[in-house]
Amino acid sequence: MLTVGVLLGVQSAPTADSLAYRPTLGGQDRLLTNEYAHSNPADHRAVRSDDWDVTSGSLFLRDGTGWTGSPDAASPDAGSANGTGSSVFRATTKRSDFGDALVSFRVKNEGLTSRGRMRPAATDGIHVFLRWHSPEDLYVVSVNRRDNRILVKRKSPGGEVNGGTYATLGQAPYTVPYGRWQTFRILIENTAGHTATISVDIGGRTLLKVVDQGTAAPVNLTAGSVGLRGDNCAFHFDSFRVLPLSAG
Repeated sequence: MLTVGVLLGVQSAPTADSLAYRPTLGGQDRLLTNEYAHSNPADHRAVRSDDWDVTSGSLFLRDGTGWTGSPDAASPDAGSANGTGSSVFRATTKRSDFGDALVSFRVKNEGLTSRGRMRPAATDGIHVFLRWHSPEDLYVVSVNRRDNRILVKRKSPGGEVNGGTYATLGQAPYTVPYGRWQTFRILIENTAGHTATISVDIGGRTLLKVVDQGTAAPVNLTAGSVGLRGDNCAFHFDSFRVLPLSAG
């Protein structure tokens, strides 16, 4: 079992690093996949990714980074030639065996829009999915929000928000540095007493740490996918990796 100190970068462990999952972000600029591919699995024109399932919006490769494209309200065709739909962006890894894990990545928030599929809201920005089982059953870590907050939420099945209910587990102030790269590390692990602990780190500084004790909904203790979400927001990301804590 890898120690939390090693995983957060206090000491680098080459054997652990070699076991990290890294979705491919290489080659020439192109569309990686989009919501059309998700909704039209039998269409030979669809652009598919071995790593990502995009259920809303479009995911491009640009200059070696993942990119949402300019967010708009379109319903993208097979090649996203008519628009991106990325004002509502949802992408999850096809791999779904991530339980206790460290998720790290760099992200550059290009800015917010008010002309997307949904009205502007305080929640607009960039979010990370953890232990994603379905759109109704997961953890959401909001790293960039219009209201300059970082939040950790548990979404559980049953409710009026796309079939689920959100419960906020913790929050902290964080001013979004638009147009600049940010490096996040998010650690999730099962802890004593059937709880789950989630911490959010940027630049070696812990911004938020929460413990889900199951007060609002059953604790999500089982492995799932990870992913990225954007709302009325354009962003680039790179150096995306997921390191299982049970590795090594």
